[in-house]
Amino acid sequence: MHLIHVGNAVVTKNTREVAATLLKLAKTSSDPAVAAGFIERAADLKERIDDEGLPKADGNLPPSIIQRQ
Repeated sequence: MHLIHVGNAVVTKNTREVAATLLKLAKTSSDPAVAAGFIERAADLKERIDDEGLPKADGNLPPSIIQRQ
């Protein structure tokens, strides 16, 4: 797993995939409360991505991000 260090925050490169999976789970759930929970978690991850400047979908890193293995 590759980690991206942004300031004091550490996030994984697959955060977008996790958010997408949560949205897929929300679509398949027959329980509205469970679906809402999945959507809320996906929205939290999206906000985290926006706040921390994770790489864009094309894989390019903003200059302020240092990638470490």
